Amino acid sequence: ALAHSHGRAGRWTEARAALTEAVRLAPGDSMASMQLAAVLVQLGDRAAYRAHGHAMLGVFAQAKSPEAMERAAKSNLLLPLDDLDAADRDAVLRLASKSVTAGAGSRFVHYFQFAHALAQYRAGDHASAAAALAELIKDGNEFVSVPSQCVLALAQHRLGHRTEAQATL
Repeated sequence: ALAHSHGRAGRWTEARAALTEAVRLAPGDSMASMQLAAVLVQLGDRAAYRAHGHAMLGVFAQAKSPEAMERAAKSNLLLPLDDLDAADRDAVLRLASKSVTAGAGSRFVHYFQFAHALAQYRAGDHASAAAALAELIKDGNEFVSVPSQCVLALAQHRLGHRTEAQATL
């Protein structure tokens, strides 16, 4: 709650401190870990973001929860993958894919599908990402529709479909 208050007020350094402490006290809390990743990106601390993402992959590599898999993957997908080593990149892509399989019957399946499509986009498979995102948008889930449209437009742009990308936005 304290980190949320700091974040809402734009006090990112304080939010970072609160979330760092929360993760230290509960390293298995995938939500706090995901929130810390977002704050590190907001602060522009790419080195700390990548170090935290690497740590998340270690903590959640064997997770059974599709939510934890999705959060660990998505946390590492906030920025392009170009500075990840091959092992971390593979772990991110594997967790994103596993979250869809493990969470197939979950009410949160749309989140898992979005994370997987985002992973495809970040890995350079723009056509697969675009197809998956178009399906997600068609399903109409209100919680993933807007981010799905944004990433779909990016994928369409990368595929050279500029008119479609503009229409998607």
